[in-house]
Amino acid sequence: LPALSPTSPGTNYWDSKPESKISREQLGRIVLQVHQILDIFKSLGVKLHNKNFLDIGTGNGMIPRLLLELSNLSESVGTDPFLDGEHSTSWQKHNHDKTFASINNFIKNSCKSNLEYRKYFELTYNENSTFIPQNVKIAIPKAKKYRFERFGIHDIYKFNEKFDIIYCKAIEHISNWEGAFESISKISKKGTYFYIKHRSFFSYLGPHRYASIAIPWGHLLLTDKEYKRFVEEFHYERKEKMCRFYFEDLTYPRNKVSDLLKIASNNGFYLEGIKIEPPNYRKKIFPKIKEIENFWKIIKNNFPDLSFEEMFSGIYHIVLKKD
Repeated sequence: LPALSPTSPGTNYWDSKPESKISREQLGRIVLQVHQILDIFKSLGVKLHNKNFLDIGTGNGMIPRLLLELSNLSESVGTDPFLDGEHSTSWQKHNHDKTFASINNFIKNSCKSNLEYRKYFELTYNENSTFIPQNVKIAIPKAKKYRFERFGIHDIYKFNEKFDIIYCKAIEHISNWEGAFESISKISKKGTYFYIKHRSFFSYLGPHRYASIAIPWGHLLLTDKEYKRFVEEFHYERKEKMCRFYFEDLTYPRNKVSDLLKIASNNGFYLEGIKIEPPNYRKKIFPKIKEIENFWKIIKNNFPDLSFEEMFSGIYHIVLKKD
């Protein structure tokens, strides 16, 4: 698909990154993500001073470690059910301390006392991002605590503590959102912020590179049964991997953002802020609708109450607050 960011030379678009060394593209992606998080909370007037932070689905832990270094958070925790290389979306095995040091040094050397997008934007040229964060002052680092716990979202209720700020960028890989919010609610307190960065299944790149079939919005135009038949015929060599990712590694049954907000409300969270980040490839994909006969009729038949904005979303930034 033309909107997919390039993969490593000599590999297919569905292949995982083969080497463990962090690339300039990955460095830019991490810095941008941290910057966006700090920007969102600054915009909402949320003070991070002496607050503790939990990152669900942290991967290699760079996000919570960098936030701890760049802000006035007092403690951060990263959780993930998978270690390096255990999942198709996981990082390959690498030295986390060395990777963290390289990213942190880049930020300190390039940005000095302020995170400024213009100072690293050339590293984000492959990012499907249109959310340019405002300048954020970098805090003076103090002695702080970071730790990793091997928990999935449905198990984090086992923490014997409450968190001020919770972050999750992988909710589209999680099924049973009701159970996930019940678990989140148990480690939250009145005033806890829950920030969700979400790529909807219903967006153009919703099935990610691992389950994409090269038909624009093919995952919406085909029913589940038709998807299996299509993969069987045209992607036979990797049909099992594709179907496993599509039906097991992405939220299933499918949930929309409106469903998420209803589930959140049922668990005592109300909407504090929401930002829909349109993809930067939107001008390339919109004309493709005209190439497909009965496009809107098929979409409406398969997903009657799907909103136009969710279909054309890139990333949702959703901030909830515990009542």
